[in-house]
Amino acid sequence: MVSKGTENGLAVLKTRIEKPMQFPVVAAGHYHVYDGSHDGLSCTVTSYATGKEKHARRLQNNFFAAATYYASLFGMPYPFDHQDVIEVNSWGFGQAPPGVIFITQEAFSPLQDTLTRIFSGGVNERFVHEIAHAYWGHVIKMPNLEEQWLTESFAEYSAAMCIEAMNSNRKKGRKAFAKILNSWKGGVKTMGEGGSIFLANHFSGEQDTDAMDRIHLLYHKGPLVLHAIRLDLRKRFGKEKGDKAFIILLRAFLKNFPYQYGATHHLIGILNQLTKSDWQPWFDRYVFGTEVPPLG
Repeated sequence: MVSKGTENGLAVLKTRIEKPMQFPVVAAGHYHVYDGSHDGLSCTVTSYATGKEKHARRLQNNFFAAATYYASLFGMPYPFDHQDVIEVNSWGFGQAPPGVIFITQEAFSPLQDTLTRIFSGGVNERFVHEIAHAYWGHVIKMPNLEEQWLTESFAEYSAAMCIEAMNSNRKKGRKAFAKILNSWKGGVKTMGEGGSIFLANHFSGEQDTDAMDRIHLLYHKGPLVLHAIRLDLRKRFGKEKGDKAFIILLRAFLKNFPYQYGATHHLIGILNQLTKSDWQPWFDRYVFGTEVPPLG
């Protein structure tokens, strides 16, 4: 925040973001505000209409834990010194403009009633997905709708890794990751073959299934593609070195194109260098094309 005051009878708030950002937003309403800080990061959680301090503090703690994990995973400090988390008076979604996370009300009161319990399924994964957009969406930006998988699919896979790592019980963490992985497989199975990740935003919208197929491509098939790449690296280098190579891939992508537009061909180039082999045919089949990658 640069300044806050009044000019000509109007409330005026001036802010500044140090790095180039897409999609800045302004939110206003009747909110209860809860501030917190941890290891140089600050986070303000705001609940809509009524005070919900207990749940706001829980979200705050989850944010600090996830931001710390991502900074370690990607070898890059969390991109924003301050994060706002704002409750939206609706159900079942989240969005992450620069420095802001909008999350719907079930994240604040997950067991309040039947409706909140319905939408609370997967809300923790959804929240850390939105946190991951600080990297996949703001550090790496999408230049067009064809490249949206670089923000959504990468954030989704990062969130699954975060959910696994944040569980203090390693066995339960692996089980949580496997559950998310199975949900991606289920989404792809529901959609069936014939969908290109690269063309996910080009459905006509004439049929009810078009919107769901877009979700299946960006949020289910896209993460499965990343998992398939990880499994391929394990086959090449062994499980431990393969996982390290996968993390190197993510870090190299972020490091080489910080706060710039990323593209799938950049990812292919990094993989080519990392493995000393040509990945273009693989991407032609599973990202630009319509086939589902092998996971065996």
